[in-house]
Amino acid sequence: MTSPRSSPLTIQDVAREAGVSVATVSRAFNLPDKVIPATRDLVFGVAERLAYGRLDTAPYLHQAVETVLRLPQRPDAIVITGDLTDFGRSAEYAHLRELLAPLGAVPLYLLPGNHDDRTQLRASFPEHAYLGEEGFVQYRVPVGGLQLIALDTVVPGASEGGLCQARLAWLEQQLEAYHGQPVVIAMHTRPFARSSATWTPSACSKAPRPWRPSWYGTPMWNGSFAATCTAPSR
Repeated sequence: MTSPRSSPLTIQDVAREAGVSVATVSRAFNLPDKVIPATRDLVFGVAERLAYGRLDTAPYLHQAVETVLRLPQRPDAIVITGDLTDFGRSAEYAHLRELLAPLGAVPLYLLPGNHDDRTQLRASFPEHAYLGEEGFVQYRVPVGGLQLIALDTVVPGASEGGLCQARLAWLEQQLEAYHGQPVVIAMHTRPFARSSATWTPSACSKAPRPWRPSWYGTPMWNGSFAATCTAPSR
């Protein structure tokens, strides 16, 4: 994790850098449907760039863990979909382990993002056998009454994600195996543009023939994404 800068990021900073009004920035974050997609993407992009290295994210994760622990009902599982660290270093993963330790026996599933290192992730969490020993970090595990499919979209050295034919073939096999059952697909990179709710082949290659998602969740601010779909009827 990077050390935060001393000065906080303000809405005025984002507005000035993006060349828009403070009101526009406020609407982009609070009423995104009221802002045209191009302007919304501009504001989000500027905010991400300015915030990088400025905010200490560890306290937010600590707060998130505390919130989970206060829930009246223990969750079936927690899924963290990538960018677990900044540079994929051993010390960063050790810090992450410390922050997640209070979760105790709550099942925890991890996925790499473009800031992670697959090899170091596996070495730092050796008890997480679902991560596998090499190659893509992809797995399928039952969670409650559904199947969780974790899909690796990392392209080493690139900030954008992708799905090669090998990964898509694996996904197709998993969906075929659980045809007609509720499935959650977790991935780091959205399969569509930030301003669109439509599958975008350029974002993550082309979807395999038998799979046409029936519903997509909302992209998260940090780039994480989860989708719920059902394998198509024959």
